[in-house]
Amino acid sequence: MGKDHTVKVSVKVKEELALIRRVSGGKATAEDFAAARVLIESKPDIWGKLGDLMDHARGAFLREMNMDEFTRQCAIFRAETMARDLGIEQAGPLDKMLIEHVVLCWLRLGLIELQYTSTMSQSVTLTLGIYMEKRLSAAQKRYTRACESLAKVRRLQSRNPLFNVSVGQVNGGANIAQIALGALVDGLRKGQTAIKEQREVDAMLSEIQPQIKGADTIAESAM
Repeated sequence: MGKDHTVKVSVKVKEELALIRRVSGGKATAEDFAAARVLIESKPDIWGKLGDLMDHARGAFLREMNMDEFTRQCAIFRAETMARDLGIEQAGPLDKMLIEHVVLCWLRLGLIELQYTSTMSQSVTLTLGIYMEKRLSAAQKRYTRACESLAKVRRLQSRNPLFNVSVGQVNGGANIAQIALGALVDGLRKGQTAIKEQREVDAMLSEIQPQIKGADTIAESAM
């Protein structure tokens, strides 16, 4: 009985892997896509993790940082600890998204602060100095807005006993859910200014790319 069960599980796993390869490789049929959807819905913990783009973004960011592997693992541990300190393990879906965004913005701000310090400790051109200032300011604003959005949602929780940030589990009707999402509107509006500033930074970056490469070399040597 145990052996037969093992064989059946093995065959099922192979079929699932073959399905994933077909869908990922662009050779899937309509039936394959339907089967893939059923597979995703049957294992939300696994596929939810694979589909978590914020988690992928954080992982990619940490992998691309110029540091030794031990320091990278320490940074990963620090980020995970920060998320736990902010209550991610007990958070509802909306809270969890905001916490993940806060952690990612914090990581990006830390890296840019390090690069700023390393670069500005040397003699740099005015153009490069302005670029580094704008880059740091943009990162600071993103981090501040992420924290403000999380704080606004939590204030709504404390002020309204009907409010539950677990999306899909809101007591009191759809209007309360709309209030929760409305807490983010102010931050999104402020984000328009940050996007404009980021475009200015990108335009400046294209003009001083050779100097930026030199700055990255300075930062690497400092680390």
